[in-house]
Amino acid sequence: MNEIAKSAIIRGNLEPLRTFKNVPEISGNHKYDHKYEFLKQEKKWFGVCVHTTGSGVAARARRLGQTVTDVAKWVYSQTWMSCPHYFIDWLGDIYQVTDESLVPPHCGVSEVSRDMMLDGSWIDHVSSEGLKYWNERWLSLGFKSPQHLFPSHSANYSYLGIEMIPQEHNSFGTNGSFNDKQYSSLKTLLEDISMRHSINLIQKNRLVGHEDLSPFKRWDHGGGWDPGYLRGVKTFYWERLQTINVPLDAGPRFI
Repeated sequence: MNEIAKSAIIRGNLEPLRTFKNVPEISGNHKYDHKYEFLKQEKKWFGVCVHTTGSGVAARARRLGQTVTDVAKWVYSQTWMSCPHYFIDWLGDIYQVTDESLVPPHCGVSEVSRDMMLDGSWIDHVSSEGLKYWNERWLSLGFKSPQHLFPSHSANYSYLGIEMIPQEHNSFGTNGSFNDKQYSSLKTLLEDISMRHSINLIQKNRLVGHEDLSPFKRWDHGGGWDPGYLRGVKTFYWERLQTINVPLDAGPRFI
């Protein structure tokens, strides 16, 4: 287990590697034949990718009378599910799903999609709204495509993954977005990752959303929805994280 799992900032269940203790039984479980195998991370992590779990976790929890935390723990304990390294629930509690020494499949794209992004043809096959907001955020900084945001063949090898469970309609006065406790915990987790891995996430443009990397599957007619910044009516705000307290010469810190 990595050092962050020993820190007081991580609350709730601290077992990584999908070995949650007392994973709840969730009715209606589906059986799948395939199984994801995780590879070891052989290089230094480049950045962090933030996700939304989408509406499925909260909707399933309400339907079954379970907590969103229990449903998320069940989902990410299944070997047929792609998963992040961490998820943050409605209370702002942070749960480690996968050890940081492993590479889970959470933000990669197909080889066809990768080739289209590299040759420039991707812009003809995506949401015009999503492209407008992606260009405002990234093309203005000199990045030609999502594939140019990171140095590895697959984004899975570049980014640690963090999932956020969104609120349902009218919860916390929002619609499909995140509460103050979640933003606070995300900021704390990002600061810890930045320090331990010596990554300047903000000034080095290494903090991304899944929508920044996967325009074919994470954009709709209104723009990006994962986690929801690349659109007119936003459901996620990077501005809430601009005060991440990481010095330019950030070095390792073990707590």
